[in-house]
Amino acid sequence: MKRNRRTESSLLLGLPDMAREGGALAEETASRAAAALAHFPGGDSWKKILADFAAEQKRKDMAWPGIAALILSGSEADIMRAAAKAQSTDLAMIRTPEEAYMYIPGLVLAETKTGTRGKYHDLLQTLERIPVVTCDDLALVMAAAVESMEWMDQAVYEVYRGFQSVFEADFARFAEESSTDPKAPVSDAAILFSSYAVLKACRLGAVLTEKFAGQAEKNCAKIVRHADDSGDGLVYVTAALVYAEGIRNRDYRDYGRKNGGVLWS
Repeated sequence: MKRNRRTESSLLLGLPDMAREGGALAEETASRAAAALAHFPGGDSWKKILADFAAEQKRKDMAWPGIAALILSGSEADIMRAAAKAQSTDLAMIRTPEEAYMYIPGLVLAETKTGTRGKYHDLLQTLERIPVVTCDDLALVMAAAVESMEWMDQAVYEVYRGFQSVFEADFARFAEESSTDPKAPVSDAAILFSSYAVLKACRLGAVLTEKFAGQAEKNCAKIVRHADDSGDGLVYVTAALVYAEGIRNRDYRDYGRKNGGVLWS
């Protein structure tokens, strides 16, 4: 996927409003898209949007969602606020695929940023017990697993491999169920979240880029191009997230302690 400034400008223009219209899941997704696009040259406008998302979470007394946005904003004070909330989080409250995607990667990121890493195993176990029924469920858990892979300290290999196993199992189920059940059409949001997860997994070396990236891009290309017309806040912001990941370099393993879990520092 090539960088397209016109696409970026279009996504940038509508992201904050569409995120609010789409609810908590859309807000969290939009903040991660803004963080990813802020990484590129000329990303100051995205940094401002990310800072706005972080400020909004502080105004809400750090209500969910928000841990990832606060940490990714780059403010040391925000990181400490987010880490304090992460440490007091009751993982039993995370029961659905939507909650898993909104909470678990941010909690993993908090552990990495503070250097504690003590809850990695608990967070993996929390994700493993999330019930997945539909393709939408599978796509969200796939995305949660692969984001956790990127944002954790990969030196804790058994946990990294555990998140990878969750991704692989749900990816296999998603591919099978989305192709064999014509009575259950896959939603645009599921296509986007699953494509995003696959593209990121290619970049992390979890699956082969040459085998899976092209199809993932093809699956979501039309949805991304017409995100403006969807009228669906979640589809709009997830299109931005897919675009942000799609223009990353997957020809080598673009991750690690300096370019993965702590990429945004």
